[in-house]
Amino acid sequence: MKIQKDIESRHRIEMETKMQENERLSDQYYESKRQLDILRTQHEAMKFEHEKDINDTKERFKSEIQELMLENQALQSKADDRRDRDLIKQLRRDLDETKRRAQDYHQEATEIRRDRDAIKLDKNEQFL
Repeated sequence: MKIQKDIESRHRIEMETKMQENERLSDQYYESKRQLDILRTQHEAMKFEHEKDINDTKERFKSEIQELMLENQALQSKADDRRDRDLIKQLRRDLDETKRRAQDYHQEATEIRRDRDAIKLDKNEQFL
């Protein structure tokens, strides 16, 4: 019986040690699990926040791109207007030059007619 008590006491001590270790490991497990849940919650919150920031940034850039496109179109229109104005100026200069040449030709034609008429008069006077 003494041997049995001896063996029981050793096993009881080992069992108590194992039970304490088991309890300690259980506490660690639940603490780790609680920390994991906290980290997951933080992760989800950060993920949601970052997705919101990304979407806000995308929207902001989208509106900036639209503004820049409108500004580009306005500047392009102004550039086209300048080109049109330059073209109009060139066409007016060409028109003025053409009118001047036409007037010069008209004067020259008038002078030639006068000369012709004068020559005809001279011929008529010579025949008379």
